[in-house]
Amino acid sequence: MKENLIKFFNLIKKDKQAKGLLIVGTLLIFIFTLGFSLSMFTSNNSSKIANIKVNDLSFNITTNSATSNDRILHLKAGKTELFNVIITNLNNINTTYELIYDICTNSECTNTLNSLPNGVKVEYLTENSDTLNGKINNNNGTKTINIITTNTTSSDVYIRLNLNAGYDWNNLVLANQIREYKNETNIIAYVDGVEQKNYPDNCNYKAEAKAYIGSQQVTLENLTVTCSSNKWTTNYTGYADRIEVKFTFKPSTTTTTTTTTKKVTTTTKPIVYSFANDPWETIANNVRNGLGYKYKVGDTKKVSIGGTNYTVRVANNTTPPEKCSLKDFSQTACGFVVEFADIVENRNMNNSTSTNVGGWPATAMRTYANGDFYNKLPAELRKVIIDTKVISGHGNTSGETNFTSTDKIYLLSAHEVWEDGTSNQVSSKDTAYNQTRQLDYYKNLGVTTNNYSGAIKKNVSGSNSSWWLRAASSTEHSTFLPVNSSGDWGNFYANSHYGLAPAFRIG
Repeated sequence: MKENLIKFFNLIKKDKQAKGLLIVGTLLIFIFTLGFSLSMFTSNNSSKIANIKVNDLSFNITTNSATSNDRILHLKAGKTELFNVIITNLNNINTTYELIYDICTNSECTNTLNSLPNGVKVEYLTENSDTLNGKINNNNGTKTINIITTNTTSSDVYIRLNLNAGYDWNNLVLANQIREYKNETNIIAYVDGVEQKNYPDNCNYKAEAKAYIGSQQVTLENLTVTCSSNKWTTNYTGYADRIEVKFTFKPSTTTTTTTTTKKVTTTTKPIVYSFANDPWETIANNVRNGLGYKYKVGDTKKVSIGGTNYTVRVANNTTPPEKCSLKDFSQTACGFVVEFADIVENRNMNNSTSTNVGGWPATAMRTYANGDFYNKLPAELRKVIIDTKVISGHGNTSGETNFTSTDKIYLLSAHEVWEDGTSNQVSSKDTAYNQTRQLDYYKNLGVTTNNYSGAIKKNVSGSNSSWWLRAASSTEHSTFLPVNSSGDWGNFYANSHYGLAPAFRIG
């Protein structure tokens, strides 16, 4: 065999025509092989590429750009946006699914947060959309979900779409992370440039209507404002947070032979946002729609508990994104915070044992505040109190670190009341001092550990009273920090009897 090959190549060397045929043949084989490889590559890339895997299951998620790498959504500051999300099942078996998302700290999503910043919502439209969870058929079965995002903050936010998934026969434990978009449209009337609570009482006006989701103007089908028999009617189809209707006076063209005229003056009043008088549901709706700032910090309202009226006040209505969006930052001084201005009752932080082991989450006070005390509140108030991420400090027990809990009712922390003074610093006693911020109410009063009269609270008899904070003293294993009757900070044993003046958030 070897000798035959040698004779073959010697023949080619001597024969120029044979040598040329060999070169041409080799080139043809190379071109054919290259073309076949490219066709296979093109064929393989015509199918969906898996850009997410859950255990051994593969899926593809695309949004508006229809590319395989657009799972990270850019929620622009001050914008409301609609994303068309398509989920494709790349497995040869039916699966269950739920659309979820991660909250990113940057556009590459290299780090994630626990919760969305206040003022940012991710919801889905039920109309013309598949459900957020269910079953999806094998071999490129798809589900299309319409996601609407609202970012009322001044900073861009990024989220990365993700899946909770399993086999067809699995009972999927749902995260229920994305809620349904609620079409709570607020219709605002402007009569001759002045915001009004009601439409005009006659038809001598020209009406122009515009619809918005957040700050972005949107087009609603069949949006009309008409008047008949001096009654105005607004009709529309679609989704919007608010509709602004501008009424411009249009003089009547009807002629009259009357020789005397009567001048009619119509007095209109602008919409008044009153924390004292608005129902809790109205307050909550305004907060959800980005109008919490309409209620001034320090505004008060009465809450009846057991037949006694107590005063609560707006303690905070801002959400600084540079702090409140951080992963390990307490949400207790972010958003719309209401606190009791009065001492409601006196209780022990821990009933019989003088200990701060386990911090605020382990206290009898927390159990009471989120149980029996919460249930004493009026039902209309309980409906609008939201869960809050609470970070609190620890004592000097070996191995303890700052605690995180989720509460509806919580006590304030040291930093939420005082900023450190020049010589008197409470930050040395509260290990979670830098994981929250001073509430707007105390900030506006300039409350510090050297200037603390603004932190005084009174009991129902009208006398100054000490009240508990949630911070365990970092240098002790048996004490928590309170606000003294003078407004200064102190250090009390956990089984001491002092005031309960908690806070909560509305949304």
